[in-house]
Amino acid sequence: MKQLDQSFIIGVFGLIGLFIGLFVKNIMVWTFVGIAVGYVVTFWIPFGFHILKSNIN
Repeated sequence: MKQLDQSFIIGVFGLIGLFIGLFVKNIMVWTFVGIAVGYVVTFWIPFGFHILKSNIN
């Protein structure tokens, strides 16, 4: 995954968290939650698949 794609995914999750925060009245908390979820989806899930694939071979 290219860096631009990773930044876009993290930004989308951050915006989703921001919009949730607007409705829940905890903008900062939900924005950071959205960024954290984007980070996990972008970096840790592909890394986990890579580790599993290398352990199987």
